[in-house]
Amino acid sequence: MAVKVEDKSLKDFLKAVKEADIRRVLLTDYATVEPKHEGGAVVLVGMVQVVATALDRKPAPKVIYRWSEKDESERMVTITAGTGRGRNPGGRLAARKEQVFQVLREEGLEVDEGEWTPATAEAYMASRKSIVG
Repeated sequence: MAVKVEDKSLKDFLKAVKEADIRRVLLTDYATVEPKHEGGAVVLVGMVQVVATALDRKPAPKVIYRWSEKDESERMVTITAGTGRGRNPGGRLAARKEQVFQVLREEGLEVDEGEWTPATAEAYMASRKSIVG
């Protein structure tokens, strides 16, 4: 089963979710480190990304609607070695995540922590099929 990912602006994300009659959205944030040129040097800069995803199970192929916003962290980012990812310790995008959470709730959506990916969507659909049929 193929799962297509469609990146959207927040406005288009909300519109797609509403049109598809989706009730559950996953929202998360990630902290990463990326190289950045500063003067003649390359430095590692903490980056924070907020991501909202929604799975539309109706069409074939299945579709994941995705919105994200990424910016430099205003605070130190701690990365767990071997994973390349860490938690967002705060700052502007942490506040943005809370704002997006509130907008999603005002739209009547159930919001859980996480992110839909093609792999998680396929695993969910297989599990759902074995339970519901």
